[in-house]
Amino acid sequence: TGPGDRLPLAAITLGPGAEPSPEATRVYLDFSGTDRLPEPGTIRLLAYDLDRTPDRGLEVGLYWQALVPVDHDYTVFAQLLDPLGEIVDQDDGPPGDSFFPTTTWLPGDTVTDGRAVTLPAGAPAGDYVLLIGLYHAPSGERLATSDAHGEHQGDAFRLGPISFDSGAP
Repeated sequence: TGPGDRLPLAAITLGPGAEPSPEATRVYLDFSGTDRLPEPGTIRLLAYDLDRTPDRGLEVGLYWQALVPVDHDYTVFAQLLDPLGEIVDQDDGPPGDSFFPTTTWLPGDTVTDGRAVTLPAGAPAGDYVLLIGLYHAPSGERLATSDAHGEHQGDAFRLGPISFDSGAP
């Protein structure tokens, strides 16, 4: 049998749902549709935590919530952009982990996800930006975002500027 021969029959959640930490920054940004075809929100980014690491890295904790049943398995991307807008590091993967794909999320489910990026050795000091978003891996098409008022916000959540000096962050 091939990978297309599998069909998930049930998703079971044990224990309390994930809730943003009290220190988390609240966002409430909805992801759904595409820039060409925006739709009502499917998945909401509720909040994030951002921590620096000694190696000029950033660890971001993301709190996602399903608003409606999700019809595709999506991938999270975290891209660290330099002052010219070029990607210097990236971390992509399924939100949560590969055992809890977005198609198994039920409305109201909250999933915690972690992404990590590092400023490469030799990269200049300056202001960098972290982009967070969701895309459908087979097509590479990103989901569009909208704020709490339904206003279109592009295809990624933008964190920054994040200043790095020439040494440790």
